[in-house]
Amino acid sequence: FENIGSKNAPFQDNEGTKTYGFSDQFPRNGNNYYRLKMIDNSGDFKYSPIINQVFELNKFQLKVYPNPLILSESLNFGSNKELSSLEFFNSFGQKISPVLSNNTVKFTSPGKYYMKAVNSEGKAITKQVIVK
Repeated sequence: FENIGSKNAPFQDNEGTKTYGFSDQFPRNGNNYYRLKMIDNSGDFKYSPIINQVFELNKFQLKVYPNPLILSESLNFGSNKELSSLEFFNSFGQKISPVLSNNTVKFTSPGKYYMKAVNSEGKAITKQVIVK
C-alpha cells in the first residue's frame, strides 16, 4: 500500500453520524485496493478492511463527493472526459437549477437529486445525490 492522502476526523451531524469523503486523484486502470488507517488522539491506530475499486480509465466516469452531503456543504464533481452538458433533476423528474461554480454545486434544500452529465461524445451518466 502507498499513502495517497489524509483526512482529519470526520464531521459529526446532529444524529451522531460521522461522514467524510476522499478521492484518489490518480487511480490506476483496473483493480485498486484501498484501506483506511484510523489513528486516535493517543496515537494508537488500526486498519479498516481492504476494499477493491475497479477503474476503467478510458470509460466515461463522473465522480461526485461527498454523497450524501449536508445542505451547508457543496457537492464536488469531476470527470475524466470533457462535459458538454450538466443537468439536475429533483425526485419528481423536474429540472432544477442549483448554484454551480467551478466543479462544485450548492443545493438550496434537502432531498434526493439526480445529476445528468453528457460528454463531448454524447455519452451520458446519471448520478443520484442525497442532500440532508
